[in-house]
Amino acid sequence: MLTLPIKKKWYDMILSGEKREEYRQRSSYWEKRFESLGLLRKGGDGVYKVLNHRTCFVKFRNGYSRNSPFFYAEIKLSIGEGKSEWGAKEGEKYLILTILEIYTEYKILTELQSQVAKGSRYYEALEVAIKALNERKGG
Repeated sequence: MLTLPIKKKWYDMILSGEKREEYRQRSSYWEKRFESLGLLRKGGDGVYKVLNHRTCFVKFRNGYSRNSPFFYAEIKLSIGEGKSEWGAKEGEKYLILTILEIYTEYKILTELQSQVAKGSRYYEALEVAIKALNERKGG
């Protein structure tokens, strides 16, 4: 899973629902990372193309410390100009991460509790919840 450190201002705006996109420069560094997630494919001409039907989960973290606050988000990738009020420079093309859904620890645990109450066995969800809690505790 890709971890993306972001500034507190953008972190808070995303969590509140005010900001629904995050931007990354169009560079080989980011293009290779999103290609590894199955969101981009390099064409025969050497140009990356977005696979529009794909989504993935990333981890947004407010800072670089292991103890920094974080959340998970399901995203969809596109290429285009971002919004200046959300940190993009006018006229510049970006990799745009559209945030489809946010998963905080609370939401993960609430969903897990709901599924367990229904008699479902969500081992994968349990692993995610435990990992999130351990990361929060620094363990």
